[in-house]
Amino acid sequence: PAVILPTGTSQDHLIVKEREKVIISCNSYGIPSPNISWYANWKNGLNARLYNNKKDIFVNYNTVTIFNISRIHNGSYTCIVDNKVEGKQSKSFKLEIWYEPSIKMGNDVIEQSQGRETMIQAIINGHPINSIQWEKNSKILNLSANKCFYIGRTKKYCFYLDKTGHFQEQKAQLWIYNLSAIDFTSYRCLIVSPFGNIFGTTKIIEFKPINHDSWDSYLSIANDYRKLLNTHKNKKAIDSNIESNKAIYFQNQKQNLNKSLFINFGEKKELEYKNSNSYFYFDILVAFVITITNLLCKYI
Repeated sequence: PAVILPTGTSQDHLIVKEREKVIISCNSYGIPSPNISWYANWKNGLNARLYNNKKDIFVNYNTVTIFNISRIHNGSYTCIVDNKVEGKQSKSFKLEIWYEPSIKMGNDVIEQSQGRETMIQAIINGHPINSIQWEKNSKILNLSANKCFYIGRTKKYCFYLDKTGHFQEQKAQLWIYNLSAIDFTSYRCLIVSPFGNIFGTTKIIEFKPINHDSWDSYLSIANDYRKLLNTHKNKKAIDSNIESNKAIYFQNQKQNLNKSLFINFGEKKELEYKNSNSYFYFDILVAFVITITNLLCKYI
């Protein structure tokens, strides 16, 4: 019967770095000489029988050679030996591909208010990853991965590691609760691997809503500019621009402005607009009186 010999057969677990070459051997013996078939079960979900593809895989009876190996070749490989005598024999090999890690931060800057919570996320790829650490101002936060949704917010920080991403992608999340002044600073996610250390940084800054005085300053500048105009046509265009900018202003800041403050702003702008219209109609009345007086003086 066909047998797989330990001598000349590869180890069960093979570790290869990306872009290198690997040879998997399955040494067999039998009378008559057995046929050998090769199959791959890749971690990306694909299963296939292996043939020469003239690109990166070469099958030569009892060996499989993979050139310029990449992470897509990660998985298990099986040789099946059969000479039609007393059944088949098989052996599987685990092929583990090491490749350099990469990190991408969800945000470079996060803006949040005091007393609120926020989450910093780092998307990590690479294998193997020895450790993932979070640092605040270059000082390590001693954290272990938890289900942050179930801690009841009793802690200042929570580290959650999501491994459900595509292939070997991981999402490292740092949750920070009840933000105070000392929390508005830089945070770093540090990745330790056999290829060296890499990191990504996110800065948290305090969100401060624009106050009443800022809008007053805008109106003051707009009014000064309007005084430089010589015609009522241009004045009307500037009025329209002010109204448009005011609408945009309140739309962007509505979550931070209370109702009473909005009403005060509205009343102030409405009064200003009414006063502006009053001057406009007064100018027309004066011009009309002057014209009538000139006509009377000319013909009487």
